Amino acid sequence: MAMCKVLMKIASRTKTSSYMVEQDGKYFKLNVPNMIEGNEIELKELKLEDLNPNWIERYKKWNRKRATLLKHLEGYKKDTLKIEVSGVWTNNKEYAHILPVGQEKRNLIDGAFSEALNKNADSIPLHPSFGHLNSSQAMCLNFMVPLLERGILLEYIKKSCPDAVRGTRLKKQIFERIVDENERTQFDFYCTTDTEETLSFEFKYSEPDFSVMKDDERHQEKFETIYKDRLTKHGISIDKETFAADYQLWRNILYAGTHQHTVFFVFPKFREDLKEAVESAKKKCPAEIQQRIHCICIDDWVEDLLKSDDTALKAHYEAFKEKYLPEL
Repeated sequence: MAMCKVLMKIASRTKTSSYMVEQDGKYFKLNVPNMIEGNEIELKELKLEDLNPNWIERYKKWNRKRATLLKHLEGYKKDTLKIEVSGVWTNNKEYAHILPVGQEKRNLIDGAFSEALNKNADSIPLHPSFGHLNSSQAMCLNFMVPLLERGILLEYIKKSCPDAVRGTRLKKQIFERIVDENERTQFDFYCTTDTEETLSFEFKYSEPDFSVMKDDERHQEKFETIYKDRLTKHGISIDKETFAADYQLWRNILYAGTHQHTVFFVFPKFREDLKEAVESAKKKCPAEIQQRIHCICIDDWVEDLLKSDDTALKAHYEAFKEKYLPEL
């Protein structure tokens, strides 16, 4: 009987989910009830389907590094946080890179900015996976809060993207911001400037990719009633399959098509696979929208911050680098 290894979930449905599976060195999509990544299953009568080739290439690039990253975070939990107990995730399975129940806030870097970090974390809905050391939500807080506390975020944005922002100071600053209550995309961080510009930030860390659109009635209707018209309005000529394959990416990009709204994708240098995905999508957009889509490399900002004369700031980003930026 043919066997398949379950690699990762790529879409959710009401009764089944879509998974990337491997069989004899080839990659396919398989629709089955919920499975655990890493398990092997017998095919029997189950039908394999062709997988989007972009997904295959990105998975190959990232999967080589993901296991090394998780191993690094396991060591960080044991050696730096002095926590031996593993946390529990789906189906009560233990994972060494997850913090135990009740210790999720240990994901916030301890030090001079602890009070500000905890205050911001308490002000937003935390993701169910916030206790995972690879949580991009926790990374976003650890990265952004000290910059906000010191009032230097705008300075760093302008260093990375000189033509992206005209304003001279930030006004409204919000973590976990839903811009449009009807459409409901939620950005990790959102701010406005004194020149009425809107800046939205999407952070990625160890997620395998930008999420795929769910194949259910609600999301099909959402595409027809919201996204299809917005794609046309902004002059982006892609089909539904292309949109669905990089659902979260395209949802974010569509905000760059609105007046004075700039979208930033933020990830470590070792996620060149995600940067390639953003740059590939940008090429499908008109020039005026391309100018409002930017990638920020976390490593570049951290290396600059490590040269700071501010000892508290320098210490924080030394701890940040130790935790989030291993050599992969």
